[in-house]
Amino acid sequence: MNRGLKSTILKPALLTALAMGGMSLSGCIVTTAPPPGPPPQAYAPPPPPPPDGDVVVQQAPPAPYVEVQPAPPDPTYVWVGGVWVWGGHGYYWRHGYYNRPPYGYHRWYGDRWEHRGGSYVYIRGRWG
Repeated sequence: MNRGLKSTILKPALLTALAMGGMSLSGCIVTTAPPPGPPPQAYAPPPPPPPDGDVVVQQAPPAPYVEVQPAPPDPTYVWVGGVWVWGGHGYYWRHGYYNRPPYGYHRWYGDRWEHRGGSYVYIRGRWG
């Protein structure tokens, strides 16, 4: 076989072998996607409570929002209605949510504001 023909045949084969070897050494890793997480819950976890102690402000809270109550995630859950909460510089609305009552309790007495002598005092809700 003549030298030019050998070179013409070997060069493409050598280049192909080098390219394949380079791809195998490139560090590519193939993984599968992780399994999906748990489905979203039908209720929100309770928001953080207002600070301990009496919250007393001079400004009256706005009128409450009328919230649409979605269906409970379970018949044992109780709706905890939304309320205006004082944030230091003004009111913000804390939306209602479903919560499971502690053992032995079945009713939620909601958070509220009481007007006392020209001020408004925040009364935290409780289970009863």
